[in-house]
Amino acid sequence: MLVARYDDFGWGARFDPETGELGPERALGSGEMPQGHYGTLSGHRTVLYRAADVLWLRTGALRVELDGSTKIEHRVVATTCLLTISHGLKLHHPAPQEWDDLGNDLTPFAEAEDFDFGLFIANIAQDPVRAARIYH
Repeated sequence: MLVARYDDFGWGARFDPETGELGPERALGSGEMPQGHYGTLSGHRTVLYRAADVLWLRTGALRVELDGSTKIEHRVVATTCLLTISHGLKLHHPAPQEWDDLGNDLTPFAEAEDFDFGLFIANIAQDPVRAARIYH
């Protein structure tokens, strides 16, 4: 399946959900529709994707079905973002520098989750409507 790089628009890679293997990055064509996004959190390659009409999160060797029963929380402690997944995983990463000037961003509708993959994941997992329609 094709997944898009979260922090660099227009780039993506092939992803094998069974093995977790991510192929080499390449530019995405205008007609290609990714079935997920990937990034790095706490040094772990993390992929949010849809397969067989189910939303999944894979980080390292952990693969979690986001079926509404998985609790995912994002919070900021000082200058660190912490993403906690109910399966006992805690991923931490520096708060995005872009947040410092988010109020002055000239991009229409720019939001904090646009710059933080962990926050994006948490927001999707906590919103059943968004979770149901993403990557369709």
